[in-house]
Amino acid sequence: MATRGTHLGIVVGVDGSPGSAIAVQWAAYDAALRDVPLTLAHAARTRSQRERGLQVLDQALRTVSARVRVRCEMPCATPVFALADLSEHAELVVVGCPGGGAPGECQFCSVSSTLIHHAHCPVVVIHDDVQLSPETLAAPVLVGIDASSEAGSLMEIAFEEASARGVGLVALHTCEACNGLDETSPALAGWTDRYPDVTVHQVAALTDPVQQLVDHAEKAQLVVVDTQGNGGFAAMLFGPGVAGTVTHVPIIVARASPARAGS
Repeated sequence: MATRGTHLGIVVGVDGSPGSAIAVQWAAYDAALRDVPLTLAHAARTRSQRERGLQVLDQALRTVSARVRVRCEMPCATPVFALADLSEHAELVVVGCPGGGAPGECQFCSVSSTLIHHAHCPVVVIHDDVQLSPETLAAPVLVGIDASSEAGSLMEIAFEEASARGVGLVALHTCEACNGLDETSPALAGWTDRYPDVTVHQVAALTDPVQQLVDHAEKAQLVVVDTQGNGGFAAMLFGPGVAGTVTHVPIIVARASPARAGS
C-alpha cells in the first residue's frame, strides 16, 4: 500500500485509555507483520497536556516489542487534525474506542467518526473488546463489498491483510453487487491472481446486508469496509442503531480509489 510517502508506517492515537492500549497492541502486531515502522501519536496544545503526553507516550512505548521500529509524535493540534495530518505519510491510522461504545462516547470515538472521512489513508477503529488470541488470529479477514466497491484501496488492504496473516478472505457482497456468485466478482478481478495465497470465500447478502456483516464479523479477525458508495458499509456500520454493534473485531475503513490490481 505504500504509494505515497509512508515513512510513518502505522500511526496509532494514544491517550492512555484502555481502548488506546488495545489499539497500540494491535498496531504493533500489524507493524511487525508488515515490517513497517510504528508511530505513537498524542495530540497536545498546552504545556500541561504535553507533560501528560510524555508520560502517556512513554507508557505506551514500554508495551511495544523491541523488534518493532517505533517513533513518537506530539503534534500541537486537536486529535482529529493531528491524526489527519499524520495520515498523509502513513499506511494506516489506528484509533481506539471503549468496548460497546458508539462513536462520540470517548475522545477517540468522536475522532474516528470524523477521521474516516478526512484521512489520507485507511483508518482502523478498535474497541477494547478486541483480543489478540491465537484463535482470533486464525480467523479470516472479512471485506464488505457494495455495488460501488470496485476500488483498489479496499481490495488491496483486504487482500494484503489476509496474506500477511496467512488466513482466508470472506467477501460479503450486497445484493446489488453480487449478480450471482458463480464466477469471481468484478470487484475481486485481478486480486486473486495477485494474491494466490489468499483463499476467497464469496457470500451474497440477500437481505439486510449490515446484519449479515455483523453476523459474519463474529467469525472474523478483521473487517474491511469503505466510505464510498450508496450508503456504503462504513456509513451503515457507524450509523444510528448499528454503531457499537461490532466491537470485538477491528474495523478498517478505506476510502475508495481506482482499482489497480495489475499494477
